[in-house]
Amino acid sequence: ATLLFPLGDALEVVTSGGGKHFRCSSCGQGLGPTTGNWKSHAARIELAAEEVGPGLALDERMAITQHVCPACGLSIDVEVRRHSEDPVVDIVIH
Repeated sequence: ATLLFPLGDALEVVTSGGGKHFRCSSCGQGLGPTTGNWKSHAARIELAAEEVGPGLALDERMAITQHVCPACGLSIDVEVRRHSEDPVVDIVIH
């Protein structure tokens, strides 16, 4: 795989096998093609509001999800979304 560019401190875009893919910048674990949602290849940890910050309150309809590398555990992203919704697709590269 050849590094094309970093996306923040924990995610990279590489070219491999004729396509572009996301990977963990720490261990190189593949996180799927750039045309899809990398979060579907990451491990997820549901966080309680008090784990994020003291005195933080969260509406009961909402969830705080930490997306981590399934191989090394590096924290890649934390998002707040409704329980009923899929993870946000925030990066798509064609």
